[in-house]
Amino acid sequence: MLRIKTKSFHIKNQSDFSLEEMMSYTEDMEAGKFPESLDKFDYVMYDEQTYEDILESTYKVNSGYINIQQQIYTLLKATAPDTEELKRLKRQYLIALQEVDKSYRDKKVAMNKKKNNPDNTKFQYQRQNNANKTKQKEILEKLKGKRGLMFLGLIVFVMLLVYILVVTDPNKKGASDVATKEEIYQQALLGEEEKAIDNFAKLDQETLTKKDKQIYAQLLAQKEEYDKAVKLSDAKFVEAYLISRDYYSALEEFNKKYPTNNGKFDLAIHQNKFSDAINYSQGIDKTNNRKKTTGKSVYRDRQFK
Repeated sequence: MLRIKTKSFHIKNQSDFSLEEMMSYTEDMEAGKFPESLDKFDYVMYDEQTYEDILESTYKVNSGYINIQQQIYTLLKATAPDTEELKRLKRQYLIALQEVDKSYRDKKVAMNKKKNNPDNTKFQYQRQNNANKTKQKEILEKLKGKRGLMFLGLIVFVMLLVYILVVTDPNKKGASDVATKEEIYQQALLGEEEKAIDNFAKLDQETLTKKDKQIYAQLLAQKEEYDKAVKLSDAKFVEAYLISRDYYSALEEFNKKYPTNNGKFDLAIHQNKFSDAINYSQGIDKTNNRKKTTGKSVYRDRQFK
């Protein structure tokens, strides 16, 4: 999934958004719905799966774009990669951007249809209501005789029995006790990390998807509960998350318990220890960012010698 992170643009104390969220926000900005907000902001689009930065730019209102997705697509399409690998990545992300745009448009159309067709919902309700009344009338007519009264008594007895069983069930959990995944995602987005973590813990862990586990692991990493985060995902994922947030002091502590060449390499780059970075570069996951920094490390190491 493609996401946007910003440094100068915040909504409800958040600076990390899904691309669809930022499409909606920037469309509102273009429409003048936030007259007191910033008219431009710097941002980075990154891949949520790898935490690899894809594109860095500035969005400015009234620059000829409908929203941020259109700007990113235009900028990325104009790039001229010099290797086959980069060309492949360019095609991959352009397709992903088109898919996000289609999904976003489809959702908007569906919402507009729902808003513009209240009569259809009203008609369905009236039809169902009339059917219920007809059924109730038939039941009442049947209950007038002796057999009907016996049947009514049986219904009351069964309802009472079910009520007693439900109330006295020690394993019963109310529907409100467990939040849905959508509610938990919203809590995480709004900065309610504690609530989100507690509610993730209440879910059946076997039902968690890879994405669920990654979100859960991110929340735990924010609270420095690294052991739990690593169990949900792995050390490399937690490292990538810490690096994406520039939490280098946290990464240094994390790397003491869960050392990997990825973490050692990124720390060495951050600390300008270029010869160390070169030594660790043999065993790292070579993302585009790390390929670039490896080349810079070799160049700078030669300068210092």
